[in-house]
Amino acid sequence: MFNFINFSVPLAVTSVFCLYYADAQGGFGISVLPSCTLCPGGENPLNTDLLHPIDGTTCGEVASLMETIDDETVCAPLQSKYAYICGCLDVVPSCTLCANDANPLNPDFEPQYGGGLTCNDMVITVPNTEAGEACEATQSFFGPDCGCPRDTDGASDFGIGTFEPPSCTLCPGGQSPPYLDLVHPIDGITCAEMADFMTSIDDDNEVACAATQAKYAYSCGCPDVVPSCTLCANDANPLNPDFEPQYGGGLTCKDLVITVPNTEAGEACEATQSFFGPDCGCPRDTDGASDFGIGTFEPPSCTLCPGGQSPPYLDLVHPIDGITCAEMADFMTSIDDDNEVACAATQAKYAYSCGCPDVVPSCT
Repeated sequence: MFNFINFSVPLAVTSVFCLYYADAQGGFGISVLPSCTLCPGGENPLNTDLLHPIDGTTCGEVASLMETIDDETVCAPLQSKYAYICGCLDVVPSCTLCANDANPLNPDFEPQYGGGLTCNDMVITVPNTEAGEACEATQSFFGPDCGCPRDTDGASDFGIGTFEPPSCTLCPGGQSPPYLDLVHPIDGITCAEMADFMTSIDDDNEVACAATQAKYAYSCGCPDVVPSCTLCANDANPLNPDFEPQYGGGLTCKDLVITVPNTEAGEACEATQSFFGPDCGCPRDTDGASDFGIGTFEPPSCTLCPGGQSPPYLDLVHPIDGITCAEMADFMTSIDDDNEVACAATQAKYAYSCGCPDVVPSCT
């Protein structure tokens, strides 16, 4: 006959704290819950399959390991490291990457000096950072590049505790630029690198900050930024993005889309647009007049293609004249307004061969 142990406590309590099991001899013993669990409340973590980007272990594996620990000095640091990210209930982290644990807008970006971790990885690792100065330094360094949202009042609060956001940011609104990997064709640096640099501009150097924003903000995709100039009308895409216009310093039309927004509005912009727009294949407005971005200018009265398009075969060399279609397109813009006969004759000679659309040759 078996002897049963009378606990003199309600069954509901004993069912939570004790487990009965039959031992090898047929008697009954008591199995007490582990002294160390991943979740301080003893519940199972919600994110059992979450993989820690540095340790390479899942929350489920860590939970199993921690049940074998009976030393509180070892258990507590592990709970601090894993409990929040693994989804334990009622756990407040010592630090978060973004304000109020907001999600970073650039989760897959790898910030400089981040050890190869993505911003998504840092969402997992940063909660193990000590609160206070260490947390604020981590947030201020990685928060902007990861696209941590700002509070609605314009001030920043990157998680636990606050810090003063940089006085100068690439995007005037403080956002992370969307085109982080875009390389400036002249400076040879990415938008992410420039965003990092600009946070170091002194508080009292507003002129340098504004000048750098004017150069990079629009090209790097900052929202609500109006450029002083664009290559094509209403920021239309050039039809010949890979063409290198004459006197363009080796830049392609695609490069000019990035660099032209730094051109001063007015005459300088209009001169740039009128010079490079036709070769780059900037589309004309539907009424036949051109508006190459900010401000307007009168398009040339004579163009190689009768419809004003850039000829598709820019590099084609005429076997007799020895000039390319691009060179002839440049020359024809200089034909006087009142010399329609010369314009029509040159178009008849080159337009079809250079690939102009909707041109019917007189003979093939």
